[in-house]
Amino acid sequence: MHCSTPLLNAQVHSIHHLMTLLVVFKMLSLFFEGVMWFNIKSHGSPVGWNVLYYIFAFLKGTFLFVVVLLVGTGWSLLKVRAWVPFAQRAMKCFCFAFWLSGFLLLHAHASASALRSRS
Repeated sequence: MHCSTPLLNAQVHSIHHLMTLLVVFKMLSLFFEGVMWFNIKSHGSPVGWNVLYYIFAFLKGTFLFVVVLLVGTGWSLLKVRAWVPFAQRAMKCFCFAFWLSGFLLLHAHASASALRSRS
């Protein structure tokens, strides 16, 4: 029997591979942190395991920042394809709305700061 579900035929975007890598870095960071604390408890010093923990913690933080930045800019949401008639226009509208919301947020924050400084 052939099972055709949307889950099996789902397209994997490139951002999903980066998210998988982020989970792997998180897992390795936690593993090396556990080994580091185990060595501190048993030997009194981390004996080099702290370097591996710091490397993977740095990579985890960097990849988290990159993934959030890419998802926030719509990197995996809007892929411009030639066969979509209004893809270029949709991308321009999305980018304009994204930057406009950022500008309005900064303006509201600046206005609130100015009102607090007057008081």
